[in-house]
Amino acid sequence: MNRLFCTLLIVLLTAACGTDSSEVDAFDDTADRAERGGPARDFDAAFAAYRAGNSAVAYEGFSRFAAEGHAEAAYWLGHMYLRGSGADRGGAPQDDEAAYRAWRQAAEAGMARAQDWLAFAYRHGRGVEEDRAAAARWYLAAAEQGHASAMQSLGSHFAFGWGVDRDIAEAYRWYRASAEAGDGRGAHYLGRMYQYGDVPDAENSDEQAAHWFRVSGEAGFSGGSRSLGDAYRQGRGVPQDRVQAMRWYLVAESQGGGALQRRIAELNEEMTRAERRRVEAERDSWLD
Repeated sequence: MNRLFCTLLIVLLTAACGTDSSEVDAFDDTADRAERGGPARDFDAAFAAYRAGNSAVAYEGFSRFAAEGHAEAAYWLGHMYLRGSGADRGGAPQDDEAAYRAWRQAAEAGMARAQDWLAFAYRHGRGVEEDRAAAARWYLAAAEQGHASAMQSLGSHFAFGWGVDRDIAEAYRWYRASAEAGDGRGAHYLGRMYQYGDVPDAENSDEQAAHWFRVSGEAGFSGGSRSLGDAYRQGRGVPQDRVQAMRWYLVAESQGGGALQRRIAELNEEMTRAERRRVEAERDSWLD
């Protein structure tokens, strides 16, 4: 019923706007094939099938278009192999080596997202022998295209000397670039660098740390929210405020952060009755 309604709506819009009827036919064909399981006639149809959970159509389509050199199809085919998407329904078998090959095809075509995942494969030995130097090279390729997560991962390679010479200045450079591009994990690690004094000649390091923890938490990364809660609890870089500390612990928990129950229980014991009342009055608004 929903598809029929959408098709009728597009027909009406076609009549009103002069749209070529072939566009309606293409919409109807894509929807039909995604539902019925016929072969995808183009990448968009294969991707629609993937989004609809029709793994068999998506797998056949991505495989066919990747073989023709379609980088986006190869990228998604890699994810299907990584997860074994629909293996019991005619989809992709779980196959790390095939995922690696698909990502490499897309990465060599210049796709930053594929370069990031190819680096992941090298870093963790998924489908290829672990090679952290190769991982760093592919993270760099993606980072130079502005891929925020790759910037963060490259920062970690420099911070810990994984496949590259350890270089704190380069770690800082890439963590900051990642944070400024909106990556919550990168913002958290940047805050840690300020907190631990790893940023040479930095002024107001605790304040900088708290700032980046807030950026991280607001980006949805539980580690940043937890660290901001710690900062408020300790009065480090921000005024000491147990209510705000509880706020950010609860936010971190809602973001999937683990190992918070002990912190929450201990902080609850430290709070005054008035502070507990404020938490109860405000917690719903924090977690909306």
